[in-house]
Amino acid sequence: TAVPIKASAETFMVEVPEGNMEYAELRIGISRHQSLNVIPEVKLNGKKLAVNLEQSYDKQISNAQKEYTWGIRTIPVPLDLLENVNKVEVGFDDEGGVISSVIIKTGSSL
Repeated sequence: TAVPIKASAETFMVEVPEGNMEYAELRIGISRHQSLNVIPEVKLNGKKLAVNLEQSYDKQISNAQKEYTWGIRTIPVPLDLLENVNKVEVGFDDEGGVISSVIIKTGSSL
């Protein structure tokens, strides 16, 4: 279920299975009007993470009724920040749009 964006942080709890991990990334799906800020402030377990648009995907959509951006923010996560259950806070300084998904992808070369 999409969560409406308010001018405050939304909190999501994301479970990560235990196991051998060599990398992790946080992926956040966002849809907002093109006039609004598309870079959220993101915290993982209380630690602020840098959001880099070069590591993200955006699609501009325009039609007679709407002009909005749909995108995935991809944020590398230091492994030492991960817990079994992780608190992810996603915030904006304005309201409008939705957060469609919040996941933590982990992997290894094995």
